[in-house]
Amino acid sequence: MGSYSHKRFACPFYKSDRRRHDTFVVSCEAGIIRLPGRPAFNEFTNHYCCGGWRKCTLAAALKEYYEKKPGL
Repeated sequence: MGSYSHKRFACPFYKSDRRRHDTFVVSCEAGIIRLPGRPAFNEFTNHYCCGGWRKCTLAAALKEYYEKKPGL
């Protein structure tokens, strides 16, 4: 799936991103994050989704869940 923002997302839990009017939305396995404007979207995604996903609490929770899940 292509990215609206054409960024290179590193997070393995990333699903999609899109723009809805003045709100930018990032979808991942943990849920949907709505960010108020491009500056907030860029700051969040650059910090967490595109490079430092291991610092993201949502990604950490999912990683822990999958590691504990039996049969994987």
